[in-house]
Amino acid sequence: MLMWFADGLQNQLCGSCKGLGLQAYASLATFLTSLFGSIPLAYVYGITLGGDLKGIWLGVFTGLFCQFLVYLFILIKKTDWK
Repeated sequence: MLMWFADGLQNQLCGSCKGLGLQAYASLATFLTSLFGSIPLAYVYGITLGGDLKGIWLGVFTGLFCQFLVYLFILIKKTDWK
C-alpha cells in the first residue's frame, strides 16, 4: 500500500516534468535513482541484511521516494515561477 503512494507521487511529478519539457532531466533522474538508489538498497535490505522479499521491496520503495524528491527538486529549480 505504501509502495503505491510513493509510485503515485513520483508518477505525478514525472508527468509534470514531461509537461514542462524537462524530459531529459526526468530521464536522467530515473536512471540515476534506479542505478544508485533502488538497486543497491534492494540488495542491501534484501540480501545483506537478510530482509528477503520485504527488504527488496523496501529498497524499491526507498528508491521511488528518492526519485520523488529529485523530481520535486527539478520542478522547483527549473520552473519559471513568474
